[in-house]
Amino acid sequence: MKKSFAQKIGSFLANIQAIFDNLFIIIFKMLKKVSQESPKKKATKKDSPKSTSQTAIHYAKNTAQFFGEVGESFYTEYEEIKRKKTKNK
Repeated sequence: MKKSFAQKIGSFLANIQAIFDNLFIIIFKMLKKVSQESPKKKATKKDSPKSTSQTAIHYAKNTAQFFGEVGESFYTEYEEIKRKKTKNK
């Protein structure tokens, strides 16, 4: 069966969406991994960052980890919702 023009556009958009989904999944995993590169330990006054750049790096890593976890949680839940929706059809 030949696809109509509207179906071809819909299929194209679905493929674009899948590419972006995969791209964001990879980005979120990379963000989460950034903060896990150095082992976490309880910070002491002696271990506190000594310069502005170290402080900025510290906060950037924490922010990256946060957004990585948010993204991972989003896509995990999103996949579960899609799975349930497909099951109910």
